[in-house]
Formats: sequence, structure tokens, C-alpha cells
Amino acid sequence: MGAGVAQTSAGAWLRRLDRHLLVIGAVILMAVAFIAVSMLGRLGIQTVDTSAGRSFPCTVVKVMDGDGPVICDEEDQEGRQVQVRLRGIEARDGDGNCRIAEGCPDMSWTEAREVLIRIAGARMNCVSRDSYRGRVDSFCSTLSGVDVNCEMVRMGAAVRWPEFDPEGRLRNCIPGQRS
Repeated sequence: MGAGVAQTSAGAWLRRLDRHLLVIGAVILMAVAFIAVSMLGRLGIQTVDTSAGRSFPCTVVKVMDGDGPVICDEEDQEGRQVQVRLRGIEARDGDGNCRIAEGCPDMSWTEAREVLIRIAGARMNCVSRDSYRGRVDSFCSTLSGVDVNCEMVRMGAAVRWPEFDPEGRLRNCIPGQRS
């Protein structure tokens, strides 16, 4: 009778151990699956070359204000999320000011931001000119070819910033300044 009790105790202990191992195995399997799915999600992110003069796509994730940064889904070659600053224009910042001596646009920063969201749409094509405060200083266009920088000036959401448009590319975008 003593051997039967020992076998029953050993059998119960093994069943408890099996349940614990099963739970531990399930937790480990779920952790591995979570890590794998997280890594696969990052595989879909495009790496783009944002060096000066290069053309790159920007899938718009977020727009901070009327001249950028526009946060793109793409990453640069160093693995940083691309942030675009629209070259040659200045819109009001969140505090209502702007950094240009020639004067601020009439539109508020929130109105300018909404205009940029509407113009840019979900995706832009940009050409990098330089780096500005950790952002890619760029001229951008919509997929249908609309010049985003020019359109922001034309609509009064931003003003031309001559210091960052020395070639005068945006001069004809200023209302009443057609040559």
C-alpha cells in the first residue's frame, strides 16, 4: 500500500510540474512571437538617402506646423525617422512668432498647419537641400506635382525666407509678385 501512495504522490507532482512547464513554455513562446512580430513591423519602413541634392519620398505621419517639421514614416541611412523642414519658407511657430525679419504671415500657426496637412496629403516627394536643426531642409511636391513650399506662400500660410531661398525659387509664389 505504501508503494501505491508513493506512486500517486509522484504522479500528482509530475502533473503539477507538467502544468507549470506548460505555462512557462507558453509565456516564452508568446514573448518570442511578440519580438518576431515587432521586428517584422520594422521591416516595412523604407530607408532613404536624404543627403543634399537627393530626391526621397515622405509618407506623412504628422505635421507639426506650417513649415515643418513634417514627420515621415521613412528613416534616413542612420536609422532616424526623417523630419522635413520646408526650405525657403517661414510660418508662425506654436508661440505665434516667427524668426524672419521681413515679417510673419497673417495666418496663425494652427491655420498654417491645417493648410500644410491639406496640401501635402499622405505622401510627398522631396529634394534635400541641406540639414536644418536636425531636419532635412527640402523642397517638396505632392504626388500630383503641386509645389508644396510655393503653395504655402501663395496661400498666405507662410512667407518666403530669402536667406533660405537665395536662388529666388519661391519669388514668383508671393501673391502679386509674378515676373
